[in-house]
Amino acid sequence: MSRTLLVALVTLAVACSGGGGGDRPDGSTSAPATPKTPVDLATTGVVIGRILHDGESSEAKKVRMESSCSALHSTAITERRVQVSADGGLRDAFVHVTGLDELGFPPPEGKVEVDQAGCLYVPRVVGVRVNQPVVFINSDPILHNVHTYAENNRSMNFSMPMKGQRIEKKFKKPEVMVATRCDVHPWMEAHLGVVDHPCFAVTGEDGTFRLENVPSGMRRIAVWHGTLGELSGEVEVQAGASVELVLRYPAR
Repeated sequence: MSRTLLVALVTLAVACSGGGGGDRPDGSTSAPATPKTPVDLATTGVVIGRILHDGESSEAKKVRMESSCSALHSTAITERRVQVSADGGLRDAFVHVTGLDELGFPPPEGKVEVDQAGCLYVPRVVGVRVNQPVVFINSDPILHNVHTYAENNRSMNFSMPMKGQRIEKKFKKPEVMVATRCDVHPWMEAHLGVVDHPCFAVTGEDGTFRLENVPSGMRRIAVWHGTLGELSGEVEVQAGASVELVLRYPAR
């Protein structure tokens, strides 16, 4: 009786654990990812435009650095959380196309660099594709650490004590945005927009952007800004053509 009971228990354990022939060769029972439909780049278009803000640039505030960091600068460092050009262009807004989850694009080329220079992140807003290498650099002769605050991705926290040090990381899932800070110097902050396609950009000093390889059809364009929040609009993209889109943040 005891031997029969033991065999029954073992059989039950195997059945419950999926060990009797999992859904995948590695033994896991999760369903494989649905294949994405490859995008024919000949059927894509370009979205060009501007992100505007009806308000003015925010007040320039002095960055209060410790002595080891301020010694890296010849003058005091100030920052503006909202930077607007004379004709209303908004700088450092992350612009991207949404609703492309089921489409497959050619893999990303090259690497994205995020530097720690003068105890500041350069650039402060950057876009990167899923699984594209991101190289964090320490250009300062002092200790920094990179601490990412993510929800869809695994958060990271690693130190970079040496000048010239380079550490390469990847983000496995889309996420807009991933905040990145230095715990040693709390004023240091950057944001990374992680998407699984190449249709993204960060606005320049005049608020302009350009999105390449956007699949044809009605497309939603989403905008993120660290202070002003989110904005979106729609545009119809035609193959081989450019279309213009202007989106505007109202004055606060």
